[in-house]
Amino acid sequence: MAEVSPTGSPACTLQTHTRLLFDCVERLARGYVQSDHVKYCALEMYCRFAPAHEDAQIAQVKRSTPPGREREEGLRRLRARLKQQEPLRALTCLMIACKVAGERDANLLHPNVTPLTVQTLLETMGYMYTVGDIVRSEQRVLEQLEFRCFKTTTELELLELLMSAIVLDNLQDSVRQGFVMHHFMTLLDALYRSSVRLLGSALLNRAEIYVEFYRLIKGVREIHPRHR
Repeated sequence: MAEVSPTGSPACTLQTHTRLLFDCVERLARGYVQSDHVKYCALEMYCRFAPAHEDAQIAQVKRSTPPGREREEGLRRLRARLKQQEPLRALTCLMIACKVAGERDANLLHPNVTPLTVQTLLETMGYMYTVGDIVRSEQRVLEQLEFRCFKTTTELELLELLMSAIVLDNLQDSVRQGFVMHHFMTLLDALYRSSVRLLGSALLNRAEIYVEFYRLIKGVREIHPRHR
């Protein structure tokens, strides 16, 4: 699906990160990650790590090379390397999320996500990394995030907060017992599962949704630079 939001905008960037990490989970790591919470925690980490890491690397190149052709070539090579490393970084965040969120304790019947697991998954994608490379990637991610793995509330946690508000608003004395209560909880479970699917779809198409929303509010499709 083509990006319609200006390149480099927050909508476009988040959408790109979401697609990459969700693709890693759905196509490769499905047997290892059984929790939506882990997936969204990994996304939150990756969305913080990727731009901060890129900014730090760019600053280092600018400090070490004078303005001119040499610097531009250095920045070009840097961006190409960072692009190639994206699956490694995304799966590293997923591995960290599994550790911190207690995925291993919650799913004892499923294999653990280890550096060897990540190595195998990357090989499936055509990338060759050693276990040592993956361990160093984990260290790089943690250091860049200053070991603050879950710094902000994830989109899924916000959704669950909204669902909790719905429950409190509708759970009156008349529906706390019996068939009505059972029916209410069944509908609530279906609503939750549908909402999680819609949330994933919204994140995967965030740029398009933002452009359409902007058009409805402003009456134009061209997004002003200060609104990107």
